Amino acid sequence: VWATTLGDAWTDLPLQPVYLPFVHRLLLHAAGWREDEPSRLVGSSVDPATLIPPAEREDQEAPVLVMPGGERRALDATGEPVVVELSGIYEVRDPATPAPRRFAVNVDPRENGLIAVDSAAFRTAAAAPDSVVAPTAEAAETAAGGREPGRPLWWPLLLAASVLFLLESVLSNVGRARATVGGVP
Repeated sequence: VWATTLGDAWTDLPLQPVYLPFVHRLLLHAAGWREDEPSRLVGSSVDPATLIPPAEREDQEAPVLVMPGGERRALDATGEPVVVELSGIYEVRDPATPAPRRFAVNVDPRENGLIAVDSAAFRTAAAAPDSVVAPTAEAAETAAGGREPGRPLWWPLLLAASVLFLLESVLSNVGRARATVGGVP
C-alpha cells in the first residue's frame, strides 16, 4: 500500500534520484510484465505461453519451435511445458510475427566447476580392473630407462639447440663490445 502521493506535496521522494526507477518498476509490476530470460539451462522447462505472444489464433497456423538439431515441434499456449534438452539456439517461428524469436539454452555452469578430488579415490578409479592394460615390451623398456620409442633423437637435438642459443647470445655481445670501443657506437 502506497500511503502518499506521487507528487512533492507530502514527500521529497520525487526530488530523489531513486524516484524515476521506482516509478518504472511500479508500473511494470502493475502491468504484470515479466522480463524475458536471455538464456535458459539444459533440462529446464519452458512454458509455451512465454514463447508465444498473445494474439487471436483461430484462423492462423500454430507457432513452431525449431530446436538446435532441426527438429520442429508445434506450440500451444495452453499446452504442457517444453523441456529443452539440447544446448544451442532455439527459434520460435510464429506466423503472426514477422521475425522469429530466438533464445539460447546453455549447459549448467556448475558442471565445469573444478573441485578438489581425493588422490586415493582418483587412483582407485583410475586403476579399475577393467581399465588396466598390460604394458608392451617398448613401454617396459622406456620405463626401465631406455630410449623412448619413435623419438630417439629428441635429447641431442634439444642440447644442440640450447648450445646454439647460448653461442648466439655470446657472439652478439662480443660484436657489440668491439663496436663501442672508444665510446662511439
